[in-house]
Amino acid sequence: MQMGQLERQFKGLSLEVRRKADRLIADLGGSVQFPVGSAELDGPARAALRRVAELLKDPMTNKVLVIGYTDSSGTESFNQWLSDRRARNVASYLSANGVATGRLTHQGRGKNNPKVAVEQEQIQGAGVNRRIELEIFDAERDPG
Repeated sequence: MQMGQLERQFKGLSLEVRRKADRLIADLGGSVQFPVGSAELDGPARAALRRVAELLKDPMTNKVLVIGYTDSSGTESFNQWLSDRRARNVASYLSANGVATGRLTHQGRGKNNPKVAVEQEQIQGAGVNRRIELEIFDAERDPG
């Protein structure tokens, strides 16, 4: 699937999508949230991920890096562990819903690279930084 077409389809799911160099970045934060300290996917998150998987399971689609982030609370080491578990669970769920495992990688980034500063997180709610992003690369590109 062409990147432009994929971008339009993600936007059709009301996901925040942006282009960055050779990839699309889809922020699933509004659709896929986690309770504090948990990596478990709830019903609404699973439903959203099934819709995402439908777009990504075409064999001509691109490679996907699933990135997990946490909010600013907690220790650096715990947040790193938790973000990795969240990203792994999302990648596993996408795979279970038809996205080829060989096209999926995952990575936890803890509380690094927050979407908003801590002060704004306190105003907007921790969920703004507690998110999953998908970096979608051209099929030939290895996100490694």
